Amino acid sequence: HRIINDSNDSSCFRMDTKAIDGVKSAYDYKWSDDNTIVMLQTFDSSPIFPFSSSKQDHENRLETCRVLANDLANDLERQKQNIRQDYQIELRKYADRLPVYGHVGNVLLADAAARTLRDLFSSESDILPTPVAARLKTILEQHIGLRPFCPEIEAFYRDVKSGKLESPLPLDAVNEITATVKEQTPEIFDSSVSAGISETVNPPVIVIQTALPSAGVSGPMPPPDPLGELDRTKAHDYQTAGIINRLWQVFSQGEKIRHNIDAWISTYNALMPPVTRVLEWLQGFRNG
Repeated sequence: HRIINDSNDSSCFRMDTKAIDGVKSAYDYKWSDDNTIVMLQTFDSSPIFPFSSSKQDHENRLETCRVLANDLANDLERQKQNIRQDYQIELRKYADRLPVYGHVGNVLLADAAARTLRDLFSSESDILPTPVAARLKTILEQHIGLRPFCPEIEAFYRDVKSGKLESPLPLDAVNEITATVKEQTPEIFDSSVSAGISETVNPPVIVIQTALPSAGVSGPMPPPDPLGELDRTKAHDYQTAGIINRLWQVFSQGEKIRHNIDAWISTYNALMPPVTRVLEWLQGFRNG
């Protein structure tokens, strides 16, 4: 389906593909005052505070996690140990993405960085220096203590685990969406949108060994995850589809608010076919 605009009457538009309600997105978007879509610098990560002391506990745990991660990343960089640089990279991502008192930041992406750190640690626990392993264990324990304040993390785990569709996300459709967003930057999309999608869709390739530690290893090990293990590919695909779903939901609003309607229609016609495939995959993932 394509939108053909023979007049300036927006009532002639037919939205063939609609976004799916109730899907969490690691990013949010909005139409700015200059009629381009920007990626919001804040993420609606509303913490829960069941007790009178919870707010202060939450702030303290956020700051503890951030300081511990930055300290270890700084020490690894300064000491030049024979440790893969991926640890520094993920520690920095984790610290930078943590919300500041629950408002500025992105707790879902921070949790993704923590999962990567845990996988790295688990696969190399028999070769990591004990002081580094002990500090990683402490950081992960602190992060586990932070997550009860963030219900969207548990919801994300539950959604990924309950996903019923076993077919992979159609990456050719995702790549087509990414290319269209880049082509329509800055006409329709701010550069932050393209950068955010590219980072999520094409994360750095980190080869993680799956072999078990050697027998007799007595050094620190990653703490058990109370939410259980997630399939890395499944989690990545669901997160990517959620971001595209939210972007399409916001983009579709341009039917009513865009001044440069011809550019919006052209972008719609380019995005709609691959977005439809991604949302069909997402619907199948959620409902089977």
